Amino acid sequence: RKTMLYDSDQGVFEAGERWPTCEWRGLRLGLLICFDIEFAAPARALGAQGVDLIVLMDGMMHPHGHIHRHAVPVRAMDNQCY
Repeated sequence: RKTMLYDSDQGVFEAGERWPTCEWRGLRLGLLICFDIEFAAPARALGAQGVDLIVLMDGMMHPHGHIHRHAVPVRAMDNQCY
């Protein structure tokens, strides 16, 4: 369901059309996949849905891992969630 595709993903995968949420132990969770965290819109859409926690499945490796380590807390702060 990844919504933001790398150029190399184009034509191989279809982008997702929504940002799913679910309930877990009384919390509303929002789900993002890897590259989605580099853009404000996916996290903002989850924030608008009232999520308490954004869960990110991420495979960003060295030497680019620092990008997501910085982006994750920024997106959480932008949307007042964890």
